[in-house]
Amino acid sequence: MSNFSTYFPLPSGGGVGGGGILKQHIMTSSGTIDLTTLGIADGDLIQLFLVGGGGGAGSGEAGNGGNILSISTTVGTAGTATVTIGAGGSTGGSNPSVGGTTSISGGGITSLNSNTTGKIPGGVGGSQDNSSGKATAGRNAGFGQGGSANGFFDNGTANTGNGGHCSGNTSTGGSGGSGIAIIYYS
Repeated sequence: MSNFSTYFPLPSGGGVGGGGILKQHIMTSSGTIDLTTLGIADGDLIQLFLVGGGGGAGSGEAGNGGNILSISTTVGTAGTATVTIGAGGSTGGSNPSVGGTTSISGGGITSLNSNTTGKIPGGVGGSQDNSSGKATAGRNAGFGQGGSANGFFDNGTANTGNGGHCSGNTSTGGSGGSGIAIIYYS
């Protein structure tokens, strides 16, 4: 059998990819962050991961997951950025509610939010049909997941942007999970 590295030699002096491991700064509540304290300087390339709040359940319908924006951006003049974490939508209405928008602005970052063009739409919440007894699960796994129908479990967990579950055709169910913002940098 041939030696794999003979045909696909690995670079010497470190890992593949040439960039090392990225650091991350996670924000689960609204506030400000001075990018320079993280070691981020003018002209640095950073990656932003913004998840909006998930929707709350309505009558017979679970909440949709919050939208997700994952984008690279170059920092202008590094300074203090303001982050707003989208709140999860409340439950109890006849229709599912919408969660809040997660955004970042200032500090040399162009204003961006979880609804910016290029976003990944949050998962669609499940629904409950009492006449047929069928209930559907929420769509998408992980962040921004739609809520499940018939109260299988409450996936409106804080800082996930997941939608709240519904409990049959009643107006009870779960609230949506709040969003999250993560800054990846080197």
